[in-house]
Order: sequence, then C-alpha cells, then structure tokens
Amino acid sequence: MRALRSKKEVSSMEKGSILKVENLKVYFNTYQGIVKAVDGVNFEMGKGEIFGLVGETGCGKSTTALAIMRLIPWPGKIVDGRILLKEEDLLKKSDEEIRIIRGRRISMIFQEPTKSLNPVFTVGDQIAEAIVANQNVERNEAVKSARKIMGDVGLADPERIAKQYPHELSGGMAQRVMIAMAFSSIPDLLIADEPTTALDVTIQAQILELMEDLAKKFSTSVLLITHNLGVVAETCDRVAVMYAGEIVETANVETIFEEPAHPYAKSLISAIPQFGTTKRKILQTIPGSVPSLINPPSGCRFHPRCGFAMEICRKKEPNSITLNHFHTVFCHLYGAKNR
Repeated sequence: MRALRSKKEVSSMEKGSILKVENLKVYFNTYQGIVKAVDGVNFEMGKGEIFGLVGETGCGKSTTALAIMRLIPWPGKIVDGRILLKEEDLLKKSDEEIRIIRGRRISMIFQEPTKSLNPVFTVGDQIAEAIVANQNVERNEAVKSARKIMGDVGLADPERIAKQYPHELSGGMAQRVMIAMAFSSIPDLLIADEPTTALDVTIQAQILELMEDLAKKFSTSVLLITHNLGVVAETCDRVAVMYAGEIVETANVETIFEEPAHPYAKSLISAIPQFGTTKRKILQTIPGSVPSLINPPSGCRFHPRCGFAMEICRKKEPNSITLNHFHTVFCHLYGAKNR
C-alpha cells in the first residue's frame, strides 16, 4: 500500500463544490416498522476530488449512493434533504430530467460487473448504446468511440473484446468495461459502489489505479463507497465515516488514519492488521452488535458500543464539532464542556 496522501494535496474543495448532500433521509416502510437507513446525512465533495464513504455493512453507504442517483427501490423513499449537483437540486428534477442527468453528468459502477451488464448483447454494443443515449451521436461514431475508450481502460485488443459477451470476460475485464461505460460521457461525478469487492487483490490495485488516472484525466469527481480501509488509504483525498445511517466523522485521509477523533473511527483504525513490525499486536474488536435501524439507540447511536460513553451520549444526539480545516466529528467528547 502506498503512502497516505498528504494534507497539502487536499485542495479540491478550494476549486469549488461539485456535490453537496444536506440532511438526506431515506426511510423504508416494512412490516416490522420504518427502517431509517439514511438519517440526516451531510457531506460535500469538491471538483476533481476522490471522496471515500466508509463504514460497516448495512450502515447506509449504498443507500446514500442510490439516493444521489434517484434509484431508491420500493418500499424506500427519500423523505427529506437536498442533493445539489453544481447547485441544482436533484430531488426537484422530474423523472425525465433525472434520467438525462443520470447518464450524462452522473455515472455509477456497481459491485458485481457481470450482473450489471446485459448477457444477451456484446460489451461493445452496450458501450456504444450508452454513448448514443448520452451524447446524441450517430451509431457508427459511437462504435468508434467505444473501441477507443475500451483501449483507454486497458482492454487489450478492443476489436476482439467488443464482440464478446459478458460471460466470456473475467471479473477484471468486466469491471473495465463498466468503467469504460461510466467514463464514456465524461461525467461530473462517478459513484463507485464497492468496485473491487469481487476481484482478487492484484486486479483490485489495477482497477483503483485506472479509476484514479481516468478521474484525473477527465477532471471527474469520484464518490468511492467501500468498507476496505486499505482502498481508502490508497485512493481517497477525504473520507466520511458512516455508522448506523449517520456520518460520524469527516476529514482528509491522512487525519483519519493518524488522528481519528470519533471512537468508532478509532476502533476501525485499531482493527487494521499491522505488517512489518516485530511486535505482535492483538487486533481490536468493537463490542456489541450493529443496532437496529427500526429502533436505533437514543442519543449517539454508537454509545451502546462505546468505551467512552457518558450520560449525555445516551440522551442527546451530538452536534457537528469542527476540530480543524475539513475535519468535523459528531461526538460529545469534543463538546465545549469536555475540552
């Protein structure tokens, strides 16, 4: 794993905002009750930034991504908040308007590429179809563009691979096809939802490097959703840590790894294996279990599992505390009375 990005490199917010999520709430009506999958999420991304969204499985990361795309499945519903793409509120767009934005200005890569590709069409036809739909070009021109971008994403012999079907490709090749499709319209924002989960370690590194290079080439901002902190360390500029439907800490990647503030973030960092040291380290675990999002704990949602919990943590939700530039935490430990 390469060295963490320096704080000096994190200047993307100074270039202006590309995406701003404000008080986003996504609830699912079920027979057991209302699942508050995303409950008041706030974050902002800069132009050209790679922003990580991390947390345990079920914390609401993918639901946040689907909400940005306006693809929340039934019985889910976005009940509150704003999603601003260059100051345009996506939640106020009509279905037709959001369909156009979804292809041309926002693209998304999913966890399992072979399941996202149509099995009855060749991959070349699928990339060309995306280009025709999003760029209003003739079919012949789209086919040429598809071959070119397949070469750009590192697919050897694009002419041959373009004629193949998804089941004929390896996982890494299929993910490169998805990346080619995502970048074919040169979007403002790319959402990558666990893009390397189904790939082996060597291919993971290649895919992450490819995404990073293309994002830089096209000045595309990337929202990278993952539970793999190694991926975050290698790729992201800034990170938001999510727990039980809420964001608990946001900072640049160097700060998250070297000076985490929230007890949950500290626990995640402590659970990372340390290599290259002579001393054996016992991996830390987080006691308890992930809370139900139908009846989440009162106050701070992490307090039942937190070794630093105080009485106020059980009664009152913590407010956002700014520790320094671009570093905020939601924790009573950093309140005015506890400093």
